Amino acid sequence: METSQQHCPFRRSSIERRHHRKIKKTLHNSSSTHMSTTNSFHMAEENLCSRSHIQCDRLQVPADEHAHSPVISPCRTNVSYFRRRSFINRRNKFYLLLVCFLVLIASYCGVSAHRFGHHRYRGGRAVEEPPSSIEAVFSTGNATIALQHVVYNPAAHVLYIGGTNRLYELNAESLEVNSIVETGPRFDSARCHASGCGPESALSRVLSDNVNKVLVLDPAASTLIMCGSVSQGACHKFRTANVSLTPEYIPRSVAANDNNSSTYAFVGPERYKPWGGSEALYVGTTFTTVGDYRHDVPAVSTRNLYDLDYAESSFSKQSLLRIDVKYRDHFLVRYVYGFNASDYAYFVTVQKKSHLPGQDETGYISRLARTCITDANYDSYTEITLSCKGRRGIYNLVQDAKLAAAGADLASSMGIHPGDPILVATFAPSKGHSAAAQEGAAVCIYSIKYIEAKFNENIHMCFNGSMLYRSMEYISGPVLDGKCPAAGTTGNIYNFCEVGLKISGVSPARAAAVLEYEQRSVSAVQAATTAGHTVLFLGTTDGWLIKALVTGPGSGLQYGEEVVHKGSRVQPDMPLHPSAQHLYVLTSNRVSKYRVERCSAYTTCSSCLHARDPYCGWCSLEKRCTVATACQKAAFSSPRWLSFGAGQQCIDFEMIRPDRLPLSQLATVKLTIRTLPELPAGAKYQCVWGDAPPTDAQVVEQGLRCPAPSLRHRPSIPPRTDHTLVPLSVRSSETNKDFVSRNFAFYDCSRHTTCGSCVRSAWACNWCVYENSCT
Repeated sequence: METSQQHCPFRRSSIERRHHRKIKKTLHNSSSTHMSTTNSFHMAEENLCSRSHIQCDRLQVPADEHAHSPVISPCRTNVSYFRRRSFINRRNKFYLLLVCFLVLIASYCGVSAHRFGHHRYRGGRAVEEPPSSIEAVFSTGNATIALQHVVYNPAAHVLYIGGTNRLYELNAESLEVNSIVETGPRFDSARCHASGCGPESALSRVLSDNVNKVLVLDPAASTLIMCGSVSQGACHKFRTANVSLTPEYIPRSVAANDNNSSTYAFVGPERYKPWGGSEALYVGTTFTTVGDYRHDVPAVSTRNLYDLDYAESSFSKQSLLRIDVKYRDHFLVRYVYGFNASDYAYFVTVQKKSHLPGQDETGYISRLARTCITDANYDSYTEITLSCKGRRGIYNLVQDAKLAAAGADLASSMGIHPGDPILVATFAPSKGHSAAAQEGAAVCIYSIKYIEAKFNENIHMCFNGSMLYRSMEYISGPVLDGKCPAAGTTGNIYNFCEVGLKISGVSPARAAAVLEYEQRSVSAVQAATTAGHTVLFLGTTDGWLIKALVTGPGSGLQYGEEVVHKGSRVQPDMPLHPSAQHLYVLTSNRVSKYRVERCSAYTTCSSCLHARDPYCGWCSLEKRCTVATACQKAAFSSPRWLSFGAGQQCIDFEMIRPDRLPLSQLATVKLTIRTLPELPAGAKYQCVWGDAPPTDAQVVEQGLRCPAPSLRHRPSIPPRTDHTLVPLSVRSSETNKDFVSRNFAFYDCSRHTTCGSCVRSAWACNWCVYENSCT
């Protein structure tokens, strides 16, 4: 090269250097073919030659100037070229106008229909949606058979579906039907007792649909308790071993006896006896005016699981609560959800703000009712208001709620421990002063620690004189004239469960909405945790499932949505499979098995991380998008499984030096690689040059050092070109997978036989005038 430089002192002009620098980037585009690259450079070269009138015998390529596109053709300029170019320009203008017109139409159609296609728009960028996450669907095949409840039995790995006049048992994997039990219609009358009809009442019986009101599993007894709207809300107990066998009928009024009034039941602990306790059925039931027997049904009760009688029923104590008969007909409480946490049983309700007649204009509020599980007489029954505030104001009607565990990220921001219980609830604004919900939704989250503190605060307010009245006039039974104790008369109270004082708290539990929708209505919510994140699944009234990530106490991020059953309301029952990989979504007459993630749909690291799915991360050494548990040794080092929430970047080459070599030159190449994962003992990185045998790489600071392949393993250069591109990849011996790759060029200057093609090549080639060769 030195000899060549002595005889060829001339270098490219400034115009040529600027032009070649523009061409320089094309080598990095691995998807372009050699033919398109060559043709593009021919056109660029002709343009350069025609403008500059280059003299070939005065050109030389400096050794340190590297362009990235091959050049073969010499300079040429003639009249026919300009004529041809003028014609091409006129034709291209026509095609350009046509393309612009088509793009405008396509853009309009894409924006108008994006919700129903396979793309969604986020921040002005279209993101490809993964395929449908629904893996199986069960349908009743009959629109008149509406479904109300779904329960998962982990012991038998089956689902029980409660619907109008039907009970289904499904295989939890395939959703194939194992059994169908007809539970209705039945001849029934509101004048009949749950135990049967007398001669006079029997005449009033009519064929009535049996709407499922309660469906709960008693795992200890291997029974399924199902209560319907007929027979005064009485229940049947099915054996889970075979639900087709005749169930045990329990003639007690438990549930509401009409189609629309609410009933919510759950199994939780009771500790009414000092020597121990048992599991019991906690039931909240809306009062109905359908028949005189409804006054026998309490608003809230604790029942034993054997015969559904009250868990405590003695002369002095009964484990139930009634709305006072003076207000019972118009002060109707809707029971939305119930759960057990710590030493308390809770019910989430919607009720009028005032229990007094003629006060309907005060509207409705959402409340949280609580009683101690050691209180056999419900003396500790207390209520507080649940307040959920969004940008549009207070959302006063709770639609659904679920008890869940807080992920590490959310727990840290809420001041609780990971795994601590939280209450996730979705709310809607009311239409005027009514209990009907209007369009719009907000999701709020309350930690149980905070809820317990608010209950204690309200109880203290009654005992320390801040409150004078307990405001529980709508509850039956003695309430000491509704007054709070005089301040200082009770001494120190260490356990309010032993005090026995029904209180309606005035200080609400407040939360800011983590998600808010102005034009959508959310009817169901479920929560899960993954990789330290808290994830929400929201079912809408029009059949969509929204996926969102909670990033803080008052902030959330929607990262996906998918239609499950278009136009059909998603029901509150939405159980998670114990593996947390599937969700069972209940709509009007369908059950859909929904996979919570579709990581495999993302085929590149960037698409995997840009999806912002907390379940998904890029398994870097396996070069695939997976959940953390599917990535080999994901916990060994953080770059092995890259997730969007950790602020990590995809592994890639930052620099390859040199990024090209003469075909006959031996050298070592330095690869600077961003966030190279650490390998376990015995594993190593290898460099793979196309079809050549892999060579062991040396780990150095900020990357690897790779020896170039031996001369006999180098590829041949095709005819009529001066180079060939070879994929240079890095492989882990642990996974035997190439996880990062980029093209590397081998070139041969001697392929050029003219000065013009030599000096215009993309490589460090020089034209030696005296030797008449390209070196």
